[in-house]
Amino acid sequence: MLHHEDDGMMISFLVRDSSSVGVDEAETGNFNLFPNPADDYVEVKLPQASTNLIWKIFDVFGREISVPYQYHQNNLHLDISSLSKGMYLVEVRNNKQLSIQKLMKQ
Repeated sequence: MLHHEDDGMMISFLVRDSSSVGVDEAETGNFNLFPNPADDYVEVKLPQASTNLIWKIFDVFGREISVPYQYHQNNLHLDISSLSKGMYLVEVRNNKQLSIQKLMKQ
C-alpha cells in the first residue's frame, strides 16, 4: 500500500500486479475463452452445462456491457462486434463458483 500526503489530504493507493484481475488465481480459469484476442465474437466453453449460469462483461471502468449472445449446453457465443477495441473482463458464475478472465477486443 502506497501513501501520499498532499496539503493535509491523505490518499491511499493499492498497487497490484497488472496481470491480476483482482480475483485469486485459484478462482479463475473455470472456463475457456477463445479466440482471445477477438474481433467479432468470442466463445465461452464451460466445463459442464448449467441451468444456473450468470455471465457478465465489464469494461476497464467496471461498467457492465450488454452484448448479444447464444447459449447451448456448455457453450456461450458472445457477439462482441459492437465493442470498442480494448480490454474487458468476462465474469461467469456457475453453481456458486466465480471465474473471471481478461478479454482483448481487437
